[in-house]
Amino acid sequence: MKFYTNVEQAGNRIYVRGYEGGVAFKDRVSFNPTLYLPTPNFSEWKTLEGKCVAPMKQGSINAAKETVQKYRDCETEVYGNTKYLYQYIADEYPDEQLSFDPKAIRVFNIDIETAAENGFPDIESADQEILAISLKDSHTNRIIVLVLDHLIIMMIKWITCTLELKSLCFRHS
Repeated sequence: MKFYTNVEQAGNRIYVRGYEGGVAFKDRVSFNPTLYLPTPNFSEWKTLEGKCVAPMKQGSINAAKETVQKYRDCETEVYGNTKYLYQYIADEYPDEQLSFDPKAIRVFNIDIETAAENGFPDIESADQEILAISLKDSHTNRIIVLVLDHLIIMMIKWITCTLELKSLCFRHS
């Protein structure tokens, strides 16, 4: 099974991170986008208005951007998805391949605790003092708590304990 966890476009390339067969991969891809230009001939491709268009491979993302710019000032409409990142995803990961293994994806949950003496904090102005930040790692189930105490940041690792490990439960590591 192959799936992506992150896809970004930078300049003329697409950068992909994902998993294939349970192994993480990262790749840098030169993508050849498709734009659609009006054609007087019959075509299986049509616009929303029913006009025939023909697919035109552009060679590169930069070439596609130049084509769009070239036709911007004339009366010829250029069709197609100019968000080349999404075009890449649709081409490389069609609907039937959108399955993924959630166990392969590492997720961190973040919880930020703030003071509340003046009511619930406003997230836009961040008007309350941060008291603690907790991070939970989905792979290890470890929770790391960063506590702000008198401008000193302490890092505490809370470890879930069994009865046999009870004496180690509140040990800082």
